[in-house]
Amino acid sequence: MLPKGFFSATTCASVKPNNTTRDDMALIFSKVPATGAAVYTTNKVFAAPITVCRESLSDGRAQAIVVNSGNANAATGSQGLQDARMMRRIASEALQINELDVLVASTGVIGLPLPMDRMVPAIHTMGASKIAPYDPLVVAQAIRTTDLFEKHGATSLQVGNKEVIINAVCKGAGMICPNMATMLCFVQSDAALTKAAAQSALQTAVHRSFNRILVDGDMSTNDTVTLMANGLSGAPTIDIGTPEYTIFTEALTALLVKLGKDIVRDGEGSTKVVNIIVQGAVNDDDAQIAAKSIANSNLCKTAFFGCDPNWGRIAAAVGYSGAQIDQNSFDLFFDQVQIVRQGVALSGDTEQRAAEVLQKEEFTIRFDLNLGDGIGNYWCSDLGYEYVKVNADYRT
Repeated sequence: MLPKGFFSATTCASVKPNNTTRDDMALIFSKVPATGAAVYTTNKVFAAPITVCRESLSDGRAQAIVVNSGNANAATGSQGLQDARMMRRIASEALQINELDVLVASTGVIGLPLPMDRMVPAIHTMGASKIAPYDPLVVAQAIRTTDLFEKHGATSLQVGNKEVIINAVCKGAGMICPNMATMLCFVQSDAALTKAAAQSALQTAVHRSFNRILVDGDMSTNDTVTLMANGLSGAPTIDIGTPEYTIFTEALTALLVKLGKDIVRDGEGSTKVVNIIVQGAVNDDDAQIAAKSIANSNLCKTAFFGCDPNWGRIAAAVGYSGAQIDQNSFDLFFDQVQIVRQGVALSGDTEQRAAEVLQKEEFTIRFDLNLGDGIGNYWCSDLGYEYVKVNADYRT
């Protein structure tokens, strides 16, 4: 299931000197200029490619994106910005398109200059001789860093009497903490969208997906989600406020939620995906604050890893979150197993049954504050031994 009019290429540029075999650069190309949108990290230390993307998307138009893994091109000063702009220029020359219609993304080690002597000829090669029909699996392989598996997906919807396809490729496994997570995601669609609709739909979908995942509490310098919608489906143009806009946004959100959960599942050393639901809060903001506090608690996450239903850690995390709580009124469930009622542990075999829930690869923690109608959620991983191993050796 692929959107019409998109092409891709990948190659090995040895961005990391010890990489001589694995593709580490990718190019995604639309045969016609597309409506473009993007959402970026909120980290105040942000990578040069983000500046370049903002320049290119100032007119809401994009036709290609060039990506490298292995080097973040972050904290690299004026040289890093020059290099990111050079990536854009070389890609535009190779594809023979407008330079400002090219987006740039990088991921990998922070603080090192890009090996432009290897990357420039690699970009030329991709654009001049390797462009082929879009292959999301191959692109997903090329943009990986510590990822254990490729992340991509697609969905379809009806707009008018035409089928519209949305496809996305994604990478991410560590430094995962909103807003956003440490990840890159590139969405392609053959829908026709106005500039405002594209940006609004993407922001809404990211807020409901990538801004609700958490692995380790660290935020990256490079997080970027882009959308290119080229209109080649032939469907009517979608604008904000129409039924088609709602349908498109819901479909995009569902796809990004799936990819967000894949990132959590692939979290460095992760063995579990935990859906944290907080309900009964005084409002939705309070519910989100409480849910994030549980998801970000190392004590909770290590208990999940050890299959220990240590509910006191969960209650403590909500208690210090800043959300309103009455310690004598909350209920707590592990999947359908209630372990706490009105702030007090239930007796019998509830703890044993809760421990059995924690042995599953995916489960839900539901915390009911019983104070109002507010609801929120996060997806998080557990935290085990392998996380330390992966990150202790990251640069070696």
